[in-house]
Amino acid sequence: MKLIAMKLSLVIFAATVFAHGNSTSRDSCLAKILDDDTIHAPTATRKSTNWGGAVAQVAAPHTSYYAVVGSFIAPDPKPPSKAAGHGPWKGSAWVGIDGWGDGPGLFQAGITWQVEKAKNGSLVTSFGAWHEWVPANSAGFENFKILAGDILTVLCQTSNSSYGVCAIHNHNTGIVVSQPMTAPSAKTTLVGKHAEWIVEDFMEGVNGNPMKPVPLADFGKVEWFDCEAAAVGTKNRSSTEDAFVVDMNFNETDWTSVTTSGKNMTIKYAG
Repeated sequence: MKLIAMKLSLVIFAATVFAHGNSTSRDSCLAKILDDDTIHAPTATRKSTNWGGAVAQVAAPHTSYYAVVGSFIAPDPKPPSKAAGHGPWKGSAWVGIDGWGDGPGLFQAGITWQVEKAKNGSLVTSFGAWHEWVPANSAGFENFKILAGDILTVLCQTSNSSYGVCAIHNHNTGIVVSQPMTAPSAKTTLVGKHAEWIVEDFMEGVNGNPMKPVPLADFGKVEWFDCEAAAVGTKNRSSTEDAFVVDMNFNETDWTSVTTSGKNMTIKYAG
């Protein structure tokens, strides 16, 4: 699909998202920051145990983000090269507001992928789309088919700190889904100081067991483009160009490699 056609689709999508008016096992977490966020230059790379991608922060002290949008290509996940067993291995990609040291709230939407080995050795891959206002549980969008290679646009937009709508457009199928959300409590309203474009090793609890990070799939790469965030009181848009990069790092190993160019970004699996 030509870039100009995609931008036109994005304009139509953003203009109609509020016209649209299921539970999943995934749960996102606030960023688990490995180092002191206050010591860095504005665009220096940070480390997180569960996030990889880019985080924009508002330039003015008395403004806040009210919308974030980004497009990406659904990856083709594989089992990690050194992984044993049949899996499953998982991961997710999303856009959101808050979550990077802002407080307990995180307003977001995106997709989850899973790959596992069948008994005959073939790979079985599946995807799901979801929305979430942390700390509430995520909820899935029904009847929203995703295949590896599909081009997706995700938009999350608020009208105030406790209400907003998230929507996802699959450009390959033409389907748009959206969901209004309210803050789970008065303590989880949005601060709006950060906007994010992220690949996450999310948390999951199975059969009542405590939540823990899922085994991360080798997602190859997630290519992002047209990443922007809008703030109250200014016509200037933030993007991955002026955001800081976050590399996922756990067990003293970088699991992502992130590069940005203007409003575009590539997140590569590096495990």
